[in-house]
Amino acid sequence: MPFRIHLAASFLSILYLIKLNFMMKIIYKLNLLIAILFILIFAQCKTGDQKESDAVSEVQNAKLKLKEVAAANKDEKNETASAQEWKKFKADLDAKIMQNDERIATLKRQMIRKERELDDLYNRRMDSFQVKSKNLKDRLESYNGVQSDLKVFRTEFERDMDELGKSLKDFTIDNKK
Repeated sequence: MPFRIHLAASFLSILYLIKLNFMMKIIYKLNLLIAILFILIFAQCKTGDQKESDAVSEVQNAKLKLKEVAAANKDEKNETASAQEWKKFKADLDAKIMQNDERIATLKRQMIRKERELDDLYNRRMDSFQVKSKNLKDRLESYNGVQSDLKVFRTEFERDMDELGKSLKDFTIDNKK
């Protein structure tokens, strides 16, 4: 029997050592985890210089955002002004186109009232004026209002309008001679 007791005691001591080894591993892992947590906590702590540099960078970021917002607000105001400019510009051009159409219609009536037969050249020139006027109307209506193209469009359109107006004036001067 003493052998069995000795065997049981050996078995118990082995179990105790395994349990002790297991407990030591757990304690070691807990100590390691605690050490890592302390390192992470202290790593998050900043010195006065680091806090100051962070505050300076935050102020700079805020200034940049403020400039971006101001620029966006300025662009929005420009788009609004541009839309108002476009409406005024379009209204002025519509009025000029109407004047040119009236001038063309007046010229046709004058020739009919004078009971002259409209010669072929006269008809072709009148048709040409009407086509130019219609093309200008179509260009004005089809313009998509892109702000970057507005100045170019305005310059070209006004030049074409002036050419048509000058052609009509020159035509009436030629007819009076």
